[in-house]
Amino acid sequence: MKAEKEDKKDEKEEKVEEVPKQVEWKAKEHASGPFTAELIQTAKDICAPYKGILAADESTGTIGKRFDQIKVENNHANRQAYRELLFSTPGLGEYISGVIMFDETVRDSSKSGVKFTKVLRDRGIHCGIKVDTGLVEIAGTDGETLTQGLDGLDKRCAEYYALGCRFAKWRAVLKIGKKLPSKTAIE
Repeated sequence: MKAEKEDKKDEKEEKVEEVPKQVEWKAKEHASGPFTAELIQTAKDICAPYKGILAADESTGTIGKRFDQIKVENNHANRQAYRELLFSTPGLGEYISGVIMFDETVRDSSKSGVKFTKVLRDRGIHCGIKVDTGLVEIAGTDGETLTQGLDGLDKRCAEYYALGCRFAKWRAVLKIGKKLPSKTAIE
């Protein structure tokens, strides 16, 4: 009996040794094609030790709610000033490796005319973008939602890449609870 267990243990050890030590990525074999090296480097940079991603992708409505709490008018000048304050914080690049932005922010510039994507890149911070187009309620459910935005996603991603974004956020909100998510929401 003891000999059988040792034999099985040896078989498991042999299987582990058969697993390749390193996977080699080749552009022609990967969906990212000629962007493979850039994609891998971006992922490594974003996952740098002791750094995080700043989510600055508040929609105009969401940032308006935050501004309301501090009695600041929700207009472009105030949103621009707020984002410039965030992105120009001294030492930001020591702690932040990437910033997820909202469409308005990716297209916006600092008061001195420098695109926010350049402000961040110059500090060694990767620019990201929220690419979904929002949530809608699923009919016949208890307030569950689905994420929209697959239509035209390829064109939006190409445009955001040209604007300086190198990663994307896609959100899906699942309602968790008794009998939730529902089969309808999962399918």
